[in-house]
Amino acid sequence: MKHKIVLFFIAVLFCTANLLSQPYRSALGAASEFTFKDYYATGVSFKFFMGKKSAGEIAALASNGGYYISLLYQYHFALDNKKQLYGYLGAGAFNIIYPRGTLGLEYRPAAFPLSIAADWRPFYEWRVDDDIDNRGLKHFGISLRYVLKN
Repeated sequence: MKHKIVLFFIAVLFCTANLLSQPYRSALGAASEFTFKDYYATGVSFKFFMGKKSAGEIAALASNGGYYISLLYQYHFALDNKKQLYGYLGAGAFNIIYPRGTLGLEYRPAAFPLSIAADWRPFYEWRVDDDIDNRGLKHFGISLRYVLKN
């Protein structure tokens, strides 16, 4: 009887730990950023979890206008019971000095080691003429990453 109780508690502990864990530890893949009018950039993205709900993302993207590196901190939260669809929001910077935010969805299928994400990536870019420009509010992104560590 004692063995059944111990096995029951181990099973409950395992299920609870599985429900509270992050979708993966690290992933590497392709990313693109675009506006619906005139901007498109592609490159690589590396995402890693630092805790159960906090992740960091490093993206290096290039376009015909140049290149940039984006560093983001993201807070993740599950949107379904199967823990495959996550929402996230975060903040960071690109090219070290420009503030940037992110708000998105990430899907992690159980059967494949892939992560698919789509997000809104607003930023603010200081200009010499101090003119308010809303171009930074129109940036969106898509990422497809291979999960390196589960």
